[in-house]
Amino acid sequence: DELTRLAAQLAEDRRKCVDERTALVESAQARLKEYFPAALAAAGSLACPMGPAFLLRWPTLALAQAARPCALRAFFYGRNARAKVEERIQALKAARPLTEDAAIIEAGRRRVQALCALIASLTEAIQEYDARIAEVFKSHPDCEIFDSLPAGPVMKPRVLAAFGLDRGRYKSAWDLQCLSGIAPVQKSRSTATSVEAREA
Repeated sequence: DELTRLAAQLAEDRRKCVDERTALVESAQARLKEYFPAALAAAGSLACPMGPAFLLRWPTLALAQAARPCALRAFFYGRNARAKVEERIQALKAARPLTEDAAIIEAGRRRVQALCALIASLTEAIQEYDARIAEVFKSHPDCEIFDSLPAGPVMKPRVLAAFGLDRGRYKSAWDLQCLSGIAPVQKSRSTATSVEAREA
């Protein structure tokens, strides 16, 4: 039905956004290791809103070290990151530059800031997807069934969409495994037959 198709499409699109963000985060981390590795500990995870916000404000070690401690403290406190704030600030102040090559620093800064802007945008989009998926899931007639499963809020709508409303499509659990691509694969050789898990 339309509601189930919507849940399926939203869940698939959300997954694509997460995959895209993961690729961008890995690219930003790799670039930071070239000119500002101290940011990897100070900024926190780049997949969370605080990480990109930190690097959009202080994209180089020189800028972070020039910041007043009270400004750094206010930044972390304003994002409910109160754990080890002083340690983060002290680590930034004590950090030594990995390179003083202005070309590497400027190119790295520009690239990281561009990536962080994209990461922040995707993180916001993922949060909007989560809110809409939750609405669709709660309004689905089979919500109670799938809400009782021991799964998280992201997985429950995906399982609901996989099953759909026409349960007659699946004669057994094996049919559903085949559809989802997780059914074991039987391999035959000249002397033996084995059953193995599918490769990811």
